[in-house]
Amino acid sequence: MFYYLRILLLLISSLPIYATNCEKQKTPAVEFKVDYGEVAYKKADRSFLSNRGTDHTNGLTASKFQMSYRMRVQAKNDCIFLNSLTVSYGYNELIVYILDKYHEDSCEYKEILAHENNHVFVHQDVLRRYEEKFTKAFEAIMEEVEPVPFKIGDKDIEKKMNAIMLKIKNDPRLEELENSFNKERKDDNSSLDKTENYKIITSKCENW
Repeated sequence: MFYYLRILLLLISSLPIYATNCEKQKTPAVEFKVDYGEVAYKKADRSFLSNRGTDHTNGLTASKFQMSYRMRVQAKNDCIFLNSLTVSYGYNELIVYILDKYHEDSCEYKEILAHENNHVFVHQDVLRRYEEKFTKAFEAIMEEVEPVPFKIGDKDIEKKMNAIMLKIKNDPRLEELENSFNKERKDDNSSLDKTENYKIITSKCENW
């Protein structure tokens, strides 16, 4: 998983020279942007599919899940406060590959396509089921975010802002949730690739 961070710092005028004590003022707001991904369909040769699957792989669905953050902070009364956090997550890539030997009008192509679309559904469905879980996890974490001391001319200000973000994204509750999310995707996709399912698929076309 990849993380990207953009930070906006709002400096309030008439700041005191040095921070002594920081007290939490309010719970930071959190906003979510969920991307289910646009599906792209491509043909691939045997070498490409074999390298990513097996020598008998006729179709493959590739997904890339990412989570990024946009943090808005405020400097006030010698302290840096997290005002709000925007969490963007989902699939920036969902690509279905189908072996290039099959014409789009062929029985084989249509069956492979149907099977791979089931994998697409799994990725999107698991994400849909986890939306509320991600929301609750981040809302709970926001309740615990604390301000950090700050002074004008502080050379470590960026480091301090990054520390706020690192504490959020390294929270064990998120790690546990992400592991569960990935495991569920893997398990649900594996259930589609059972031998008995492939036997049913291959029985539908004469050339298999």
